[in-house]
Amino acid sequence: MGPDNPDKQTLDLFEQEFAKDDNLNILFIPNDGVIFTPENLQIIDALTEDAWNLPYVRLVNSITRFQNTYSEGDMLVVEDLIPDPYSVTEEEALKAKKIAQSRIEIQRSLINDDASISAISIIFRLPGLDLASEIPAIMAEANPLIKKYRENYPNVNFQLTGLFQLERHLRKPVKKMDKALHQQC
Repeated sequence: MGPDNPDKQTLDLFEQEFAKDDNLNILFIPNDGVIFTPENLQIIDALTEDAWNLPYVRLVNSITRFQNTYSEGDMLVVEDLIPDPYSVTEEEALKAKKIAQSRIEIQRSLINDDASISAISIIFRLPGLDLASEIPAIMAEANPLIKKYRENYPNVNFQLTGLFQLERHLRKPVKKMDKALHQQC
């Protein structure tokens, strides 16, 4: 859709009025298939913290920051699923796994069914002034971050997914198609 397309203009106006959130997920896939270990929880938490430094970030979710809510007597307790990832024990990691697998809010979003893959979910609020430069600016910082983690933690596979990745892969074919359509008119 070119800039003069009425549908594109309507979408742009809607997004300016109501804001547009986009997402990027970093999949954390340990080679041994076990995310709930002290070492892996530390890596997930460090990556969660680093993700906050990407441009336009509005929210970063991961299993280490998931707000676990439970009752204790008459009190309602809300705390991170992993209160201190840098001092978690094997026993605490296994307890967190059990809790995570019982919580519908994070099943198939922050962990897969057998808890062998985790996701760090990053939500962005783009200004929407120049999407052609805003998304590449995010990816220009996200890609080196992931490269660093891949180099530092070779026993973990890090994969990027989400709307940004989809847009990146579709951008060239869509531009070619748009150009071809404009030439036919």
